[in-house]
Amino acid sequence: MPGEEHHTPVNTPEPLSQPEVQGFAALAARLAENINAVVLGKPEVVRLALTAFFAQGHVLLEDVPASARPPWPGRSPRR
Repeated sequence: MPGEEHHTPVNTPEPLSQPEVQGFAALAARLAENINAVVLGKPEVVRLALTAFFAQGHVLLEDVPASARPPWPGRSPRR
C-alpha cells in the first residue's frame, strides 16, 4: 500500500548456551588478567578496552607522556 514502509527482517543470532557464556567469561577473565600483568594500575581501562574489542569497536589509549617506557633504561617491563 502507498505510504507503508517495508522492512527486511533481520537475522538475529541464536542465543548462546550457558556453557558458551561461561566459557567466554572465563576467556575474557584470563585475557584481562594477562593484560593487567603488563598494564599496571589500569584495570578499568583494560576492562573497557576489552569490551570495545569484543564489540568490534575502536579504542584510543591516552596516558601521561613516557608512561609506556620501562622503569630503567635498557630493561624491559616483562618478567
